[in-house]
Parts: sequence; C-alpha cells; structure tokens
Amino acid sequence: MNTLARLATAFAVLVAGALFGSPAAAQTSGCGYGTGGDLASTICWIDMSDFDQTTAMSPAGQSMSIELTPDYSMSFTFKVTPGADGYRVLQATAFPTYAKAPIGNTAYIGTPGKPALYQQVDAGTGASGDLGTLTVEDLVVTGPSGAPVNGYGIVMADAETTNRQEGLTFSSDQPIEELTRATMPDAQPACGGAYTGLGTTSVTCNGDTAGGLPVDEIVLYSVAPTTASIGFLDRTANAVQGVAFGILTAKVGMDKTVENQVNDTDSFGMSIEDGNGAVIEEGSTGGGDSGTIDSQTILASRAGRVFTLSETAEGDTDLAAYTQDWTCTNHGAADDALPTGDGTSLDVRVSVGDDIRCTIVNTGPTPVDPTPDPGGSEGPSDPGGSDYPSGDGSPSPDAALPVTGGSAMLYSTIGAIALVAALVGWLMVRRARKTAGEWPSV
Repeated sequence: MNTLARLATAFAVLVAGALFGSPAAAQTSGCGYGTGGDLASTICWIDMSDFDQTTAMSPAGQSMSIELTPDYSMSFTFKVTPGADGYRVLQATAFPTYAKAPIGNTAYIGTPGKPALYQQVDAGTGASGDLGTLTVEDLVVTGPSGAPVNGYGIVMADAETTNRQEGLTFSSDQPIEELTRATMPDAQPACGGAYTGLGTTSVTCNGDTAGGLPVDEIVLYSVAPTTASIGFLDRTANAVQGVAFGILTAKVGMDKTVENQVNDTDSFGMSIEDGNGAVIEEGSTGGGDSGTIDSQTILASRAGRVFTLSETAEGDTDLAAYTQDWTCTNHGAADDALPTGDGTSLDVRVSVGDDIRCTIVNTGPTPVDPTPDPGGSEGPSDPGGSDYPSGDGSPSPDAALPVTGGSAMLYSTIGAIALVAALVGWLMVRRARKTAGEWPSV
C-alpha cells in the first residue's frame, strides 16, 4: 500500500521533468488517523506530501521511509510506468479530493497531511484509457529491534468516485481482501460495472455511475506484501482518479495492581513484547501498589498477531510470595474471547481494530491479626461466677453484692474524709467552749 502510494507520488512528479535522474536520498514521512468511518482509530493513512513523480519514473525509482510509530518504520521504492495510452500527473492531496467522495467528507475526517494521490486534469501524456501503473517494490516494515516484521496489513483505497468507464486495478504478491467501504448519503454502490478478484492477488473495480453523483469507495487490504501496484483507467481527459494508502494498526496496553504487599520495598517490572521477542514497552510499579503501560500502537491484521505481556521481580522482591490473576478488555469492555489465567506472563492475540488492555493482580498472603496475650490485663468479673450463686447471671436475694477493687478504694477514701471532718469539728467545738470558759484546762 505504502509502496503504491509512493509509486503514485513518483508518477505525479514524472510529468514535470527528467526521466533518468539518480534517485534522491530516502525521505521520511508519517501517517495519521481520521475520525468517523469503520476502523478509523486503527487505519493510519500515509502522508504523501513528499511524493516526487519525476524521481519515481526514473529507473531506480523513489526510495521512501515512513515512521509509522516510534517503534515501527516502513521503507519501499516507488516506480511509475506509463500505460498503453500514456500517463497522468499525480499530486499529493488532502482528504477529501472531491465533494462527492465519502473519504474526507463523512469518513476519516480530519486526517492530517496529504494522504491521497490525485490525477490532474489534462496533465500528462494521455487523456483516456490505460494511463499508467504505480508499483511499490521492496516493501519492508521493521519493528523495535530493527528486524523485519510481518502480520501487518497494508490499506489501499479509492479516494475519489469511480464512475462509468473509470476503473482501478489493485495488485499484490499477497491476497487482497475488502476491509470496509466508505459511504455517504445517497451514495451509489461502488464498482457497479465490475468488482472481481477478492481473495486473489489482483482486484478490479470498474464504475457504472454517471459523473457528478456520490459513490461508495472501497477500502482494501493485503497482509504483509513485499510488492503492490495500482493501475488507472480513465474515460476522458476531464475524468480523474485518486487513491490513498495506509497501514492497519491496533493497540495493546497493560495495568498492574498489588494487593497485600509483603514488603514495602517490593517492586515489579512490566513489559509488552511482540512475537519476535522485541520489547514494545516497559513499566514498573516502582515499589508502589500499581503500575501501567499506556496503550501502544502496534501493527496487526485481521488474523491477529500474538503479543506477550509479562511481569518480573525487581530488587529483592520474591515473586513466589504472590499469586497472579489476569483479565483483559477490548475497547474497555469484557470479551469472552480474550485470555485469562494466572502465571507471570500472558499471550494475547491482537487483531486489526482491537484496543486491548490486560490487568494483572498480584496478591500476597492475607495478613494475620496478632494473637491476644493470655497474661494480659484482668478482664471483667464473670456474671456466672461465685458472686452470683443463682447461676443464671443474677444475684440471689440473700447474696451480698460483690465489692470490686475500684469500689473498695472509693469506700476507703470516703471513710478517711469523714474521719478528718469529725476531728476538725471536735477541735472547733473544744476551742469555742474554752473561749467561753466552759471547757476546763487540762
């Protein structure tokens, strides 16, 4: 797909000038997402702003490199060859290419850059018929380790309306399938004239709708091709075609929770690896009770790619002291098709369009409450003891109420106060009588 896009770019530049210049150094571009439309969050449309048709029509073609994400990149070479009836100039164009084209108007709105390659009216050496082929060669996608990866999908889309006597032919060295269709109100069916080859390496779409009407646009994909091409069929000099290329992506992330942490310093590492063992992202709880790896954009296909989520012990943490429990969601919702289980790692198959997050909960042993000290403080008196000879918890009529240690102390204090008060009173009476002469001297 990306290769095809580059081919288109090269084709557009060709009209402008030299056919035999040496290829320029590989150029770096990117891709972006639009809103609306099926799988909008997982189709990264390739920005064709650096397309150079002149270079693409040279024998060596136009080498291009695209950074899909910080971890994944794509490289390829665009080559443009004229058709039996000449060629048209192609120009990198933003979505939408046309008011009646669904892509950019009702689907994949706001896609950044210039993802479409659009034929220009009366520009080139041909007016109608077979007007050239864009070919992408040596298409390679590399992952975080720099090694080639497979299992991704390349998107090819009709970015304009294909009307009567117009057509597009998509080819690849891998089978081509329909991913979805972009539509808009009152749109006519896509490929009304002919739609053949799905599931093979060559798909043809011919229109059968009068010009000026909205028409659905097909969005195709092929899994991990190394070469792809697209041919243009035009009916008149005023008829134009447009295509766009993208890559199918998905997302995967990880969360971690620690319960009943054994030691305050216990810490756990987290990682996500692809099927080749390359690390996509890492994280850590940092000695706390939780950790997270943000959702990572990855490459995927309809069949899916397997990623391994795992944890490791950091420092002196003893993994054997904890149990593990895994659960996963897709777009925030539970999905019975997703794996669950225990253990320190989990394999998850991620398909195009998925947004999967898995959570691992580590649980340590349940804390044990301290055992009460048998020689501790004295408890309350037993109501059924000897102070209650009736045995039913109530005193017998003839039994004296028990005197507790606290009550005895209270009674002693009161008695002492009473004794002192009596002595003071006696002294005061004695003195009064002596003063009055009523108290004899001793």
